[in-house]
Amino acid sequence: MDADINFYFDPVCPFAWMTSKWVRQVQAQREYTVDWRFISLRLINAHVDYDAQFPPEYEAGHTAGLRLLRVAARARAEHGRESIARLYEAFGTQIFEAAPDTAGQRSEAEVREERGTREFVEPVLAQAGLPPELAEALDDDSWDWEIRQETDEALGLTGKDVGTPIIHFEPPAGVAFFGPVISRLPDDQSAAELWDHVVGLARFPGFAELKRSLRERPQLPALGVTSGAVGEQEDWHGGSRRQPAAEEVTVCKDGPMNQNSIRHHQESVTVKASAEALYDLVSDITRTGEWSPVCTSCWWDDEDSAGQPGAWFTGRNELPHRSWETRSQVVAAERGREFAWVVGGRFVRWGFALTPADDGTILSESWEFLPEGIAMFEEKFGDGADTQIADRTRQALDGIPKTLTAIKRIAESAAGGDARVAKG
Repeated sequence: MDADINFYFDPVCPFAWMTSKWVRQVQAQREYTVDWRFISLRLINAHVDYDAQFPPEYEAGHTAGLRLLRVAARARAEHGRESIARLYEAFGTQIFEAAPDTAGQRSEAEVREERGTREFVEPVLAQAGLPPELAEALDDDSWDWEIRQETDEALGLTGKDVGTPIIHFEPPAGVAFFGPVISRLPDDQSAAELWDHVVGLARFPGFAELKRSLRERPQLPALGVTSGAVGEQEDWHGGSRRQPAAEEVTVCKDGPMNQNSIRHHQESVTVKASAEALYDLVSDITRTGEWSPVCTSCWWDDEDSAGQPGAWFTGRNELPHRSWETRSQVVAAERGREFAWVVGGRFVRWGFALTPADDGTILSESWEFLPEGIAMFEEKFGDGADTQIADRTRQALDGIPKTLTAIKRIAESAAGGDARVAKG
């Protein structure tokens, strides 16, 4: 059963925490159900040179946030979705509701890094009524796939020029927005009034954005602003208190992107077909030429391992000015959920994710330029690497919506009787 609200959070984002406190106020008055979901600032900023773009403490903080989300992912798997409400509340209380240790000798980067350690996490788990062994997930990057999927899910609902938190009203059909960003916690009456105004805007189909970059520092003890006090007003450029840089990044809010900075992209479409039927279609790489604007044909290198994780296939690609072949390795093959492959085994990751919905299946296609792929282009093309990378990025951004449109047309036209699609 769908919740009334899906709330996507990164536990280290102060604005997400402020908004979550307000949502809990409203939840208590209106008896709403909330599904607390994950969005990782560290994964969103995977392409960013933190040393060049951020103050020194930000990488430690974002990395700690990802580590905490791994713990949350394991908690959800082993103790149910309802455990996340308690765990997020415990995380936020420990991170944001205590005054900073001004007498200590640790740097801000060290303070933020500590949040990703067992010493920090185990007492928080106890506060949330959860077992300490969940802290073992801090170093377990196998949970990153699930966190990445929910991060992509959130950005697929709003677009990329957003940050945390993201709230999905009345899912799955309702609209989703970044924010609202609030710096003060309202009283109970004002909380409900603010909620009604926000929902009113959200329900208007033509509403997209209401924005200002001037913000008060959030009313949180950890940021030096106590209850009843008003934080200093600051101009948050691209969601952080810093000077504009050539390449924008996501702190708790994303800035504009360009094709030299984009390293990951995803788009989604709803298809009137089951997740299993869609999986059978998109995982049949021999049909790729039916929907790809660039890849005209594919074939398995070894038919005995076709469709299995670790299997390799070759693709023939054609553009007006050139043609070439690539070999790719399947890295995920879970029927009804995900099919993904990596070009060259380590350069570029492509994938389809499938999420059941009331009116069919949400099909998401993702593309990610991996670090070894960037290094390979720099070695191969030298000074021309940026131009070549931008060209490949443009092809991906242009091709994904065309691919999704074609797959939707094929799947829906065939759903009535094409056995190749409706195997499930």
